[in-house]
Amino acid sequence: MRRVIEDEGNKKIQSNFTLDLVKLVTQGQVKSSQVKVIIISCSNIIIKCLPPFLETGDIDKDEEEDEDRRY
Repeated sequence: MRRVIEDEGNKKIQSNFTLDLVKLVTQGQVKSSQVKVIIISCSNIIIKCLPPFLETGDIDKDEEEDEDRRY
């Protein structure tokens, strides 16, 4: 699984984020493991969480189409 952080210049940083996802769940910010893509925005930072049931943690073109949707 990977985390993508986008700034205003659309620069992307990818890293493992399993512990971050656990923190979001324990804080109640993520309420369902059935959500395909969870987007949490904080000022200019967007964190995309991909749940563990996905076959791959890599973000492909199909995942990027969901960028503008908010859950």
